[in-house]
Amino acid sequence: MPIHKDRIRSDVTLELDDPSIAMNEFGKAVDHFLGLVKDISRVTAPAKDPSAWDIEIYEGSAGIGLRHVSGAYSFDEVQRISATFVDGIRTIASGVRPPSFTDAAVNHSRALASLVNRRQEQMAVRIWVGSENVVSLNKEVAVKAERLLAPAYEDDGSVDGVLEKANGHDRREFVVFDTLTNRGITCSVDEALMHEAVRYFFKRVEVLGKVRYRTDGQPVSVRATNIVPFPEPEEIPTLEEMRALLKGA
Repeated sequence: MPIHKDRIRSDVTLELDDPSIAMNEFGKAVDHFLGLVKDISRVTAPAKDPSAWDIEIYEGSAGIGLRHVSGAYSFDEVQRISATFVDGIRTIASGVRPPSFTDAAVNHSRALASLVNRRQEQMAVRIWVGSENVVSLNKEVAVKAERLLAPAYEDDGSVDGVLEKANGHDRREFVVFDTLTNRGITCSVDEALMHEAVRYFFKRVEVLGKVRYRTDGQPVSVRATNIVPFPEPEEIPTLEEMRALLKGA
């Protein structure tokens, strides 16, 4: 049954309005809601603990509320974090990427808007800010979020970041994390290049190949043809050494 707005006491509340919710769908709803809360909190108030929220369960309904831990956030920070939820989801529904939403936040929104009930029908999912401001996560949000994350074109190029994940089980690929945005970019490779990638684990590398980009120009994945390691800090000449080299030239 739906939550009556007069019962809402939390800062941000997830409402699943359906009489029959499978356990795995409920689990996904909780995981993605909490993930969205933490991601928006991290971006909006980077100096604070993004998990400083208490959970409130609404009796008689599938409602999960979050109330900020006392003293963890200022009043203005709570207001900004809360407003970012509804404003961001409405912006996604219009087909535009919200400036405060990372890839993870867009993906959490897509997942929440894709929840289904036991009859495999779209579930009614809403996020409340306080007891007045509410937004629905419907099929339109899911479709628009998918488009925002999907690759749009491919071109020769390169990406750089720290190589932190590798998979050789069912497919050969590794992930580099962009040093500026910390976005993970998946790089598919052949067997020979996979062996080379393992040598550079936890090191910063440049990966060259066919890069797939989103419409906003952000790289999504790479079919890698070469891996170039960045020099280690001790291999970079100091300013004094560079001056000495230039004098010698």
